[in-house]
Amino acid sequence: MLKYILMILGGVIFIAGYYFMQQNEGRGKTMMFYSLFTYAGLTLVILSGARVLDPFFEGLGKNGEMIQLAVEVACFVIGAELLLKPAFEDQKEIGTKKNITPRGSGDSFSAKANKKENTKKKTKNNNQIKRSYSTGNKKYRKK
Repeated sequence: MLKYILMILGGVIFIAGYYFMQQNEGRGKTMMFYSLFTYAGLTLVILSGARVLDPFFEGLGKNGEMIQLAVEVACFVIGAELLLKPAFEDQKEIGTKKNITPRGSGDSFSAKANKKENTKKKTKNNNQIKRSYSTGNKKYRKK
């Protein structure tokens, strides 16, 4: 009886975790937490389901226990691939989107280069405005 109760409880945990995981898709750590919660429910279903199916695997003879273990491992691996991998890869992508560079890295040069480029554009724009007054071009005049 306990096997069936654990199987139902695991199914409820799995379904609730999966629902909340889908609701929080793309939210990093929250999605990661719900994916772990979902995987815990799946684990409970797999382990209690394996205990329920013990008589079936015993009927397979000597290798029944090894087949049962192989089925359990396959279920765990497939579940991890479908539930955990996307959540953890999503978290990794969120971490790489932050363009935080440590001090002393080569990117400080690019910040200086950007500042220099903006100064050049400003100077070019000012020169065009000055020329527009002398040539009568209305396109670049200040308002």
